[in-house]
Amino acid sequence: MVWLGPVLAFVGVASYFALFLNWAITRDVPWVNLILLALALAASIAGLVRSRRRVLAAAGLVVTLGLSGFFLF
Repeated sequence: MVWLGPVLAFVGVASYFALFLNWAITRDVPWVNLILLALALAASIAGLVRSRRRVLAAAGLVVTLGLSGFFLF
């Protein structure tokens, strides 16, 4: 559960460039990718709350926030 957030964040960012960049409706407002990033953030926070290994969970949250910030920039 700890690395589910960063994996979803990577899929959200990569799918925009691989799939959704080709069509104007998803290129202009990437709703699918924003939903994936929101799910990734929720999974990372849930992993941080439930994990016993706080350092790995915090690293996963940092990776998720970094990928989300890169995508939103």
